[in-house]
Order: sequence, then C-alpha cells, then structure tokens
Amino acid sequence: MKFKYFSILFFLFLTQDICGQDSLNMIRIAQWDPPGMPVHSGVTYNDVWGYTASDSSEYAILGNVDSILVIDVSDCYNPVRIFGFDGGNSTVWRDFKTYNDYLYAVCDNCSEGLHIFDMSGLPSNPVTHVLSTTAFFTKAHNIFIDTTSARLYAVGSNTALEGMVVLDISTPDNPTLLDNIHLDQEAGEPSENYYIHDVYVKNDTAYASHGYLGYYVWDMTNLDSIELLGDYNSPGYNHSSWNHDSGTFAYYAEEIPLG
Repeated sequence: MKFKYFSILFFLFLTQDICGQDSLNMIRIAQWDPPGMPVHSGVTYNDVWGYTASDSSEYAILGNVDSILVIDVSDCYNPVRIFGFDGGNSTVWRDFKTYNDYLYAVCDNCSEGLHIFDMSGLPSNPVTHVLSTTAFFTKAHNIFIDTTSARLYAVGSNTALEGMVVLDISTPDNPTLLDNIHLDQEAGEPSENYYIHDVYVKNDTAYASHGYLGYYVWDMTNLDSIELLGDYNSPGYNHSSWNHDSGTFAYYAEEIPLG
C-alpha cells in the first residue's frame, strides 16, 4: 500500500476568555440528563456515538458508567430514551462504534468484553442485544471499524495492551479473531511502550495515538507483516485523532499537552 502524504493539524484551546463564555452563536434546544443517573468517581457519562436508521430517524448511543443507552434524537427538541442495557460493571470508560445496523460496545477497567446489539428494527422494533463475549478480550479502551474491510480494531485491551486486537465482522453478529498485534514486537522495540489510547482506521491504514510515544501510522494490509508508514513525536500525551474525508489531513488532540 502506498502511503499518501498528509498534514497534521494540532489545536490547543487554552484561552480562558473562550472557555469562559456561556455560548457563542449557539442556542441549546434540549438536554437529556435525568436526575438520579449513576455516578462513578464524579463521572456520569463517558462516550457518545450516532446511528441513522433506514427511515432517516436518528439516535444517540450514550455511555453511562454502568449502562449503554440509546436516545432517540429524531425530534431534537424532545430526546427520548428508548433502550438501556446494564453492562454489569461500573466504569468511567466506554466506547461505541456501528457497522451496518449493528452496535459494538467495549469498556475499560471492566470485565464485560465485547457487546453487540442489532439496531436494524428501529424505529418500529426495539434494539436487541445479540452477543456478549470475552473470547477476544475482557476490556478495551477504544474500538474503531474499518468499513472497507469489515475489520474491528480494539486498542488498550488486556490481550494486546501494546497493540491491537483485529476482528473480522463481515458477519456482524459473529465476529472472528484475525490476529492479536503486538506492536512493540513488530517494531523490534520491546522496551518501548506502544500502548494505543485511541485509533482511527481507514483502508487498512491505522492512525494510532500512542500516548507519550506519539502519533504513528501503520499499514495493516498484511497482518503478518505490519509496516510503520510514519510517526510524529507529539510533545504531550497523544489522545486521539480523526482524518479529513479527503484523506489529506489528520487532526489529533493531546489529553495532556506539552507533557
């Protein structure tokens, strides 16, 4: 695979004047935050993702510390909870992605493994929980799905802490293991910490946020021979990234800037 040159844009929003404003050219039209939601270590919610059904109705997938929620936001003025699933653990870290009409959910500092939900019946029929498995990992910090190859990448997991667990989800409700990738071994640097905090994957290329190690780009086409395409030694803790639709630009954020 040829690596297309791209630029990295990095933004730090540290200006107190901006952060102190109540609003700028925006009006809040609704909020879903009912009283009595469980709290863990001062945290109530931990991740959000979106899903659009075949009839164009829209849903927010929201992580609570002890559950996975689906909120109907088709009427932006009246968000309504339509589904809840008790994950079994209390954790401040959950992550979600969708593929076709299926929702995939993981959590960190937990033992829930991978949850899969079928959302194809919305809005007429309810969301259904189709699988919970710890066969691939018991915990993972984040996941990403490369839709072009139907691969799910799990990072920050207990089975490949310094790499990625790669699953084939071409049969969405029955994932199979392709490989456990250990990048410290692939790079021949066992003393380095290749833990991945978050990853963005497109066309078999993984854009990995390796925390204090930096921002790395890996060719995942051949899982038996991973190739490092490029890296950038960001000064702080590289938290996450996202690519522009053109593929020319990548945007990353640092959780702890400048170290």
